Amino acid sequence: MGVWKVDVEAATVTIVDAGALGVLVAGGYVLTAAHNIECVRKFRKCNHDTWSCWLDRLSKRGAADGGSEEGVSLNRRSVGMKVLAVETVADVAVLGAGVAFAGALPVLISDRELPSSVHVLTREVKEGEEPEAQPWAWIQAQVGDAGDATVAITSDVEVTSGSSGGPVLDDEGH
Repeated sequence: MGVWKVDVEAATVTIVDAGALGVLVAGGYVLTAAHNIECVRKFRKCNHDTWSCWLDRLSKRGAADGGSEEGVSLNRRSVGMKVLAVETVADVAVLGAGVAFAGALPVLISDRELPSSVHVLTREVKEGEEPEAQPWAWIQAQVGDAGDATVAITSDVEVTSGSSGGPVLDDEGH
């Protein structure tokens, strides 16, 4: 296993209420999938006008009181992190609170052209164990163009439930 995989595993957090993943990046931020965030899960079924109205209220409230918060856990240490940005079309959210997680190096974000294959972090499924207690598993996946500036990632190996928002990396760990 590449040394970077160990570092990435140490920088992968659990979004507590969603049972999903996120990744620590530079500046003490966590990147995850927008659909992992409670406020997005709660309002996802709203019509477009309601959704726009709600996002407008969230941004105004966020400026006044620091925004909504998500519970994030790393090695069973839980902290609240503010929801700083949510982009539902690209399905990306940024959390932050200036929290430092001891022993976790931030994962580097790549600005390179997409590779033809990537590594996806998931969990091995073991009955009766809590998700955070299950061992990590890396799977190889292929990257393809799904049209409309969308990327499709496919694999012959199943990605387990709860892996959403976790790291998808090139061969160098970016």
